[in-house]
Amino acid sequence: MKKNLLKVLSIAMAMIIAVSSTISTSASASWFNWGDDARLLKVFNVLTNEEIGKISEMIVGMTEGEEFGTIAIGDYVSAYNVDTQEVFFMYPIFCDGQIRFVANVDSYGGVVVTSNTEAYNAITALDGGATYLLIVDNGTYYAKDSAGEVMLYAEEYNMTNDIYSIDDYTYYQMLIAIMTHYIISFESFIYSLFGMDNDDVIMLGSSDQLYTGWWDWWWNWGGYDDDDDNNTQYQTITKKLPLTSFLRQGNYGICWACTVGTIVNYKTNYNVTGFQVADLMGIDYNRGGTADEMRQALARYGLSYRVRGNKLSFSEVKTSIDNDRPFGILLFTSNAGHAITGYGYEYYEGNTSSNASTNLVYAWDSNGYQISFAQSASRVNTSGYSFQWQNAVY
Repeated sequence: MKKNLLKVLSIAMAMIIAVSSTISTSASASWFNWGDDARLLKVFNVLTNEEIGKISEMIVGMTEGEEFGTIAIGDYVSAYNVDTQEVFFMYPIFCDGQIRFVANVDSYGGVVVTSNTEAYNAITALDGGATYLLIVDNGTYYAKDSAGEVMLYAEEYNMTNDIYSIDDYTYYQMLIAIMTHYIISFESFIYSLFGMDNDDVIMLGSSDQLYTGWWDWWWNWGGYDDDDDNNTQYQTITKKLPLTSFLRQGNYGICWACTVGTIVNYKTNYNVTGFQVADLMGIDYNRGGTADEMRQALARYGLSYRVRGNKLSFSEVKTSIDNDRPFGILLFTSNAGHAITGYGYEYYEGNTSSNASTNLVYAWDSNGYQISFAQSASRVNTSGYSFQWQNAVY
C-alpha cells in the first residue's frame, strides 16, 4: 500500500555516493554534536523577528503564574515528517536555564509552543558514534542513520491515506529526497545541543518584560502608542479555564473521546475516561470520531454543544472561554486527523485586530501536553503535521 516518498528516490547510486562524500567534506551540511561524536543533520533555518515575537507572546500564557529571571530560545533541531513530506524545526525554550517548552516552527512561518519536551529530550539522549537524520512517521520520532533507525518517541494520530513509510528508503535516499525536494542550502558547524553559552541563543528577557509587551515594543509591534501623549504601555491579557482532568489517549485513536471527556469532567460531576466515551458511543478505539459524534457524546452527558464547519473566530473563542465553556478543535491534513480541547485565550492590548497574530488559543492535546497557537494561523503544526482547523464543537 505504501509507496516511495518521492520519485527522486530513483536517483542513481552514483549520486548517493557523491552525497555521502559531500557530508564528510563540504560546507553544505549543518550538524549538532552532543558528545561521543553523535551528530544530527539539520536543515538551515533562521527565526524571523515575527516568529520570535509569536514565541514570546505564547510563553507569556504558558508561564502564567510563574516568574523567571531569564527566558531564552535555544538552538534548534530539524525533522522531516514522512507523511506530510515537510521539514519542521524544534526550538527549546529555556526558563532560568531549564528546558520548559518547545516551539515547533514550520517552513511557512507557523508557530506552535508546546509544554511537551519529551520528544526533544529523547533526541538529546541518543547514543553517540553515529550520524542521524531526525524523521517523523505516523507520529513516531526516529533517528535514522546508515545502519537503520532508532525509535525515540511516539504520539498518536488518526492516519488516513497512509502511503508513505520510513521503511521504503535508505538513509542516503532520505537525505537526497530532502535536499532535492527543498533545494536547500546547509551551513556547516558543530554545536552543543544543550549549551546556552553561545551566539545562537536568543534572549527574550524576564517574565515581567514579556508580560508588559517588552518584546512587542522592541520589534515595533505597537508595545507603545506613539500617538498617545501618555506613552501608554499595553499588556498581554491571558485567560485559561482551570481544567484539572486532562485526559490522555495513549496509543489509541481516541483523541476525539478524550476531548469530550476533558470537557465533561470539567463541566459536570462525572469522572469519565476517553475509553468510556468511545464505549458509550459504540466507536472502536482506533476509528476516530466526527464532530457530530462528539456533539452527540456531549449531549449524552447533559451538555448542549453545537458544531461549526470551520474554525471559530477569536471573538467566539473569547465568548466560549468567558462563558466557562471549553470547546473541541478538529484538525485535519490530507492524511491525518486530530482533536484537541480549547480552554484559553490570549491577546495583546496594543493590537485589537480580529486577525492579529497575537490573538492566541490555548489547547490541550491528549497526547499529553498543552499547546498555544495563533487563532489566525492557517496551519497548526504539531510533530510536523501541518493541520488546518476545519471544525469546532462549541
